[in-house]
This record gives sequence, structure tokens and C-alpha cells, in this order.
Amino acid sequence: MFVRIWNLYALVYDVLRGFTPYRKLQNRVVEYLELIPHLAVLDLGCGTGNTIENIVGLPVKPYGLKIRGMERSPAMISRARKKLAGFSGVELQEGSFDALANHGERYDRIISVNGLYAAKDPLETLGLWFDLLEDGGLLVLVNPFVPRLWPIFQEHFGDLWSKKDIKGFLEFALHFPAWAILIAINLSIAKQAKHRVFHFLHPKDLQEIAQAAGFRVLKQELIYGDGSVIMSLQKETGALIRRAQRPSELEQVYKLRYAVYCGEIKSLDAFDYPDKMETDRFDPFSAHFLAKEGQELVGCIRVLSDSGRGFLLEDDEEFAIPEELSLAREKTLEISRWIVVPAKRGTGVWLSLASKVVEWSRCRGYENLIMAAQKKLWEGLCKNGLEVRLWSCFKEYHRTISAAGLVWTNAKK
Repeated sequence: MFVRIWNLYALVYDVLRGFTPYRKLQNRVVEYLELIPHLAVLDLGCGTGNTIENIVGLPVKPYGLKIRGMERSPAMISRARKKLAGFSGVELQEGSFDALANHGERYDRIISVNGLYAAKDPLETLGLWFDLLEDGGLLVLVNPFVPRLWPIFQEHFGDLWSKKDIKGFLEFALHFPAWAILIAINLSIAKQAKHRVFHFLHPKDLQEIAQAAGFRVLKQELIYGDGSVIMSLQKETGALIRRAQRPSELEQVYKLRYAVYCGEIKSLDAFDYPDKMETDRFDPFSAHFLAKEGQELVGCIRVLSDSGRGFLLEDDEEFAIPEELSLAREKTLEISRWIVVPAKRGTGVWLSLASKVVEWSRCRGYENLIMAAQKKLWEGLCKNGLEVRLWSCFKEYHRTISAAGLVWTNAKK
């Protein structure tokens, strides 16, 4: 029955794109995602693809973004495919949420805009979504809790009136038949919610269910005529090593790099970083990994793919990349900015960071990891069962004695 409702909904759904509360909701969803480079995003119940379109249409889209949209309504997904046909990095799939349970794939972001209320068991569904997230990943969730339409239209017409937007009033009148269908469908959904067929959960109840599923609530606010709530929920398992998932975590990384490179070993000039955050031209195209003890950052490592700007190693002629690797750039990543705080050097933190990067790279089909590292680090990688190859002599590099080489990600013994 529900699929038939969504198929009918698909015929008129995109009239919402001109609706003020809907545009505000879509913009807030994108803001709550806190997008950074190299994220895997899953939009559950993607509808006609409006949220995905807003993401891929950003003026500055984060590098390496991959988005999967999932929708069980054939009519909805058909419209989404037409809308998003010209965008790279987007995959659309018809099916239910449950189909993802046994795939083994993990995502950095999950989006659910008005999808949870149709689930049979919200707690069970949130538990499934928790399992689908990478450590530190975010679920951006929108769910209605007040089954009333008038406040939403009041917000829309109030906005048009304040702007004296005559064109907006005329467009609403022009699309009135579509609006009539939308209103009828939403009244039916609201009626079902009153009979507990759909789960219109009060924000406090939804927060408790999310926490019971393992999430940490980062922030929330009322939206869409104050009849829905948008929440940012984070999966935080306390893992020692994980991806940096939020802009605030990247800032922590840059501050640690500044402390080491500009303060401790003085290989970089502190004058060049007045904000006390060491960044370079490669960071917007990189993934970063953290080593944390509680809330304290004790180490980090950067992973860079060739975005057309080359690799950091290529800035040094003596570390020039061998020709066979230059021909396999699409299968190659570079490790750099590999740091452990002084108190944790000599422990297993640095090796744990490297192991996590190897695992992450292998899962994404990369075969080679190149880097400049000290002799003891190369020896440690070998002792951990990784096959390595050096192609340069050891030389002074960033106030250390290092050599350039590679690790084969598929060479685990």
C-alpha cells in the first residue's frame, strides 16, 4: 500500500522545490552533513533526488564525494535517475532499507528525510543505520512529529507576503492541482500517524530512541513549520583509530601538525600559519585519520589521491616516483603528515594508524601506498607483515632522515 502512495506522490512531489519551508529544510540538511573530502554518503528514501541534487550542485563540492541514493518507489527513483543523469559519483538503487543489512558496506554520512516515520520499528531501523555508519560518521535525520499542514503553508505564504512575491503566489495558483494531490496525500499520512501506522515522534522521544540505538546527539532544531525536527547524530564507539569525519576534527589535526612541524621540529615557518593550523594545497583533496585517547588527539595521518595536482613527494626531485607507479596513479595513494605526539612515540599508535590506512585503501581498490618515512617506520611495516619497496636513498627530509617507497595494500602475508 505504501509503495502505491509514494508512486502517486512522485507525480507531484517536485512542486515542493518552489516551497519555502521545503527549500529551507533542504539547505539545513546539507549544512548538517558537514561535508569534507572523500566521504561516502547514503541517502535513504532519496525520493526524486532533490537532496542529492543539492549536494552535487554545491558551488564548491568536496573532492572524492560518492553518493548512493536508495528508494523503494519505482516512480520516485525513475524521476531521480532522470534528474541526476549528468552527475558523476552518484549511484541510485531501487529497494528497501533492509536490503543494505548484509552488504558489508559502510558510509560516512547517512541521510533520512522523512523516511524513519514509515519504518516498522524505529529503534530497530536506527540500529541498522548505526551499523551502516563508519566510526565517527553522521546520520542526518528529519522526522515529523506534528501531523498538521497549516503551519507549513503559513510559513510559505508568510515568506511570500514579506517579500511581496507576486510571482510566488501566481506559481502556487498555477500548480494548485498538484498541491491538491499533495495535501490529500499528506492528510492521509497524518491520519495514519494518529493511528500509529506511521511514527510521528516527539523530538524528546526520538532523541531517546536514537541514544538507545547508540547515537550521540550533536544538535537538533525544529523545522518545516516547526512540525518536524532535524537531528545530527554521530556514531562514536570510542575507537582509538578512525577517519576524521567533521570539519572541527580536521581543525584539531591541523593544530597538531602546527605544533609538531612549526613548534617541535621547526621544519616549517610558524610565521606562514598565523591561525596556528598547518595546512597546504593538498588538504582539500585528502582523507585524514585520527588516533585518539578519550577526547585527546595523540596522532594523525593524511592520505592523498592524485587529483591532478600530483603528490607531495614529487616536490622533491630525489624522491621522484618510478615510471611504473606514475602509470598507475589511479591505484595509488600517498601517505604524508604522519604524526604521533611525543608521549606516544615508541608505542603502537603509529603502526595502528598505518594499519587503518592500509585497510581503508584496500577496501577502496587502491593497490599502492607511497610515502617518505624513517628507517624504523619502514622496518616496523615489514615486521607487521606488509610488503614494502624503497626506491630512494635515505636523506634529510623535514628534519628527519627518510627514504621514499611504497607499501602494497594487497600484500598482507
